[in-house]
Amino acid sequence: MNIELGPSAETDSQEIASLHLSYFNVISSRQVDLTSKVAIARPVTVVESAVKGNKKIDLAKNRVFTADTIANAKLLGDQKKLQEGRDLVNKAITQLQGSLTASDTYTQGLVDDLKRTLEGLKDVVAYEDHGYQSMSAMSAQHYNQRSAGTMANKSYETSSRMQSKSAYKQ
Repeated sequence: MNIELGPSAETDSQEIASLHLSYFNVISSRQVDLTSKVAIARPVTVVESAVKGNKKIDLAKNRVFTADTIANAKLLGDQKKLQEGRDLVNKAITQLQGSLTASDTYTQGLVDDLKRTLEGLKDVVAYEDHGYQSMSAMSAQHYNQRSAGTMANKSYETSSRMQSKSAYKQ
């Protein structure tokens, strides 16, 4: 279910749905009606300390930012604007390296993926040979938080996938 929320009213909670369940209880031999309201917290004032300095939020923002950067770099590569693509990726690397979670291994993996993106934007041959495919896979993996085993960042791999890979290598 997708619910689009409009502007928040001056309240700490906004009702987004009302659910009604009706069933026949065979044990008591009677009709039962239940209603429940679904609300989402939408505080009038955001407590800055709850958002600023939150490492989990920063990691999520870095992931989406990386996925957007790779997708946009691929679009520039498709238009043969490789230098613009490289500039975009280099700015993204700088931004991630200055983020709150720059020293986290996950963010370092994102930077590694951006560096791999740069390799695919080196020249037209590199882009057409492997760059565009690699960028499509990496951006999709970061958007979906799912691994296809093509990234330097192995954060999305499950333990069973890692076991299968190690068994295959032996």
